[in-house]
Amino acid sequence: MENKMKRTLIICCLLTVSFIHNINCQTLGNLYTESNADFTMSMPAGWQTMDINQKYSVIMGQTENGFTPNITFADDVFLGSYSEYIDAVLLVLEQIYSDLIIINRGNFSTSSGLYGEYVTLSGRMNEIRVRQKLFVFPGTRANRIILITGSAPLNGERFDAIFDECVKTFRWTR
Repeated sequence: MENKMKRTLIICCLLTVSFIHNINCQTLGNLYTESNADFTMSMPAGWQTMDINQKYSVIMGQTENGFTPNITFADDVFLGSYSEYIDAVLLVLEQIYSDLIIINRGNFSTSSGLYGEYVTLSGRMNEIRVRQKLFVFPGTRANRIILITGSAPLNGERFDAIFDECVKTFRWTR
C-alpha cells in the first residue's frame, strides 16, 4: 500500500510540475530589458513594449472592451517600509479613483530573491473601471524602491496570475 501511495504522489507531483510549466510557457513571452534602470523581466506572451516618452517603456497587451492591459515601472526615494510606501500610494489613489477597494495585500518575492510587498485594488476614474496590482521592491541604492504596476479591466482577475508570473522574473542586472 505504501509503494502505491508513493507512486501516486510522484505521478501527482510530475503532473503538477508539467501543468505549471505549461502555464508558464503560455504566460511568459519575451524578456524585457530596461537599460535605463538595469533590470529585466519577462513580458506576458504576445505583449509589446511602447515608448511613451517617460523614463521607462510600458508593456502593453491587447485591447479588450476599450481597455489595454499594461505593466508600468516607476522608481522613487522613500525612507519608510514597503507597507508605508503602499499606504502613501493608496492615499494618492484615493484622490484619483472613486470606489477604491483594496482586494488583497501581502508579501511577494521574485525568483532572484528580491522581497517586497504587493496590493491588489480596483477603482473607477470617470467611466473607466480598473483593477491593478502594485508591487514594491528595493532599488539598487539605499532608500530607493521600484514600483511595478499591472493594470487590467475591472473584471480582469485572470491578469493577476499573469502579473505575478512576470514580476516573479524581475531582477536587477547590476
